[in-house]
Amino acid sequence: MRVVLIAPYIEDYSIAFANAVASAADVLLIAPKRFFFDRPLPVGPRIEVLQADWPRQRSLRNVLFLVQLFRAIRRYRPDIAHCLSEKTIWLNLLVPFLRGLPIVTTVHDVQYHPGDIHVGSVPQWCTRLFIWQSSAIIVHGRKLRQRAIEHLSLAESAIHIIPHVAMPFYRDLASREGLQPAHSAAPMVLFFGRIRRYKGIEVLISAARRIAAELPGVRFVIAGDPDRESKLLLAEAASLCDVRARYVPVIEAAQLFVDAKVLVLPYTEASQSGVLSVASTFGLPVVATDVGELGATVAEYKTGILVPAGDSEALAGAILTLLRNEPLYASLSANARKLAETECGPAAIGAIAAAVYERIILAAGRWRSQRAYSKPKPKSDTL
Repeated sequence: MRVVLIAPYIEDYSIAFANAVASAADVLLIAPKRFFFDRPLPVGPRIEVLQADWPRQRSLRNVLFLVQLFRAIRRYRPDIAHCLSEKTIWLNLLVPFLRGLPIVTTVHDVQYHPGDIHVGSVPQWCTRLFIWQSSAIIVHGRKLRQRAIEHLSLAESAIHIIPHVAMPFYRDLASREGLQPAHSAAPMVLFFGRIRRYKGIEVLISAARRIAAELPGVRFVIAGDPDRESKLLLAEAASLCDVRARYVPVIEAAQLFVDAKVLVLPYTEASQSGVLSVASTFGLPVVATDVGELGATVAEYKTGILVPAGDSEALAGAILTLLRNEPLYASLSANARKLAETECGPAAIGAIAAAVYERIILAAGRWRSQRAYSKPKPKSDTL
């Protein structure tokens, strides 16, 4: 099977998913050059990479870019094309020219989160149009599948589930660089990732105050790029937490996960979480709110403790439980590591993706039986 993966955004996820798919199929990955300049993301040998000068959303250069993209896809002669993000404008114009080729789209967020920056840059009608033009869509779990049925007016048969792949980049970087936990007796509670209104920072700050009063010495680190609204909250937290309100370099991020005792995800609303997929590779237990697919994943695989959204007292209690209960902590840590290596590991996700692709191709009438595929030579090209 030959698969084209188009990856406009989300470097860590896109590369991890491409590596997973490459365990079961030949892959052409088309991605912006910045994916490979910002961080040394490893790409497997069965993947042919096409690094693209991806224009900004408002640039008219997108017209020429789409012509080049179409030619690259046609040269590769894929059985299926998979766009790894629904948040796109110009790719809507590409779909009619790929008529006859099954196109599947991963929908990370069925509905935009409150305060999501994509609301301004990519109007939701553009994402809906791209979704409706696709042969099928991918979501990361059963709850998101039901939400897609309700909000996107799609047939149930057109919505497939592929769990969020584990993302081992930071763990592998930590291992390669020989990173060791900081020598400190104080346990560290970590919040990591983009800081937005729906991430529940207010709830975390309130819980941190409760914990500091009951268990002095616990460290709280809030690390990630904030929006304007979140900066005001973080200013209030500076006396209580180690606030790193900025882009966090990859080596620093890896060190944070090595140092952390608990990852906290106090979101008031969510679809899924890439940070959760990073934490599992470190065997890092989480305290998370029971929202979206986030709660479903933690509950199903028993990788942490769930609390109601917006409840700072319950959040503080759960964090204290993990810090005090070593047998529970060890069990949850083992479950998290197992999840990253089995159900959400590259071999499992690759097999699931291949099965989903085959169903979509069969439905589109394009499956070529008994086709022999050769392993392409590793190479990197530009578009």
